[in-house]
Amino acid sequence: MTFSPEGPYGTIVTGPPVEQANAAIILLHGRGQRAQAMLELARQLDLPSVAWLALQAPAGAWYSPKYDGFDPDGDRSVADACTALAEISSRLEAAWVALDRQGIVGFSQGACLASHFMWCGAAKMGFLGSLTGSLPGFELPTAPVEPRFTGLKAIFTGGLNDDWVKAEHVRETAERFRLSGADVGEYIQPIKDHGIGADEIALLRDTLIARFELNPPVPTRGPRHQPLVPQSTPSLTD
Repeated sequence: MTFSPEGPYGTIVTGPPVEQANAAIILLHGRGQRAQAMLELARQLDLPSVAWLALQAPAGAWYSPKYDGFDPDGDRSVADACTALAEISSRLEAAWVALDRQGIVGFSQGACLASHFMWCGAAKMGFLGSLTGSLPGFELPTAPVEPRFTGLKAIFTGGLNDDWVKAEHVRETAERFRLSGADVGEYIQPIKDHGIGADEIALLRDTLIARFELNPPVPTRGPRHQPLVPQSTPSLTD
């Protein structure tokens, strides 16, 4: 099974062949980043039995509206990105990677897209990692939710001081997934850079190990993770 790094949603694959992997995780970068930023996250996670599929957004953005003006029905880029994600998930299934062995991890705008895809999509994956992300545009339903995410493990992180993705949006999104049957972890820090902190990387690693029953190598002594902070300041469209 091969993926091309070319095209509007070029995909870079690292780790074992997906047919031999214990799990396959799709990675979605933040606005203005490259797929390589999420490959560095995968490198630090150090899970040799996981196949990582890092997508590249066209022009570095998954969607164009501002975060608080997100309209999933009015922006074609959102539908196109979700279609690409659904196609990748289907190809993974065809390669004998069952949905419950698939996951998606995103940062910032990528985390918002991941949350939206999981909430609205038909693919019921086994894991969602929303690192400084929420349902974008606060597209939270007012109608009662149903327990349709049984078997999903999800983590949501954020910072009280983060103006790009509001902590209250992260919390409300986490609660919606929880009420819908997901096993949810919510981790909001008082002070947090708009990036992926070392503690978030450690949390993500431990959660993936538990969810997919992985048997990774024992980490060496000393600092294991380094924070991943965007090199440029994110725009308000995150």
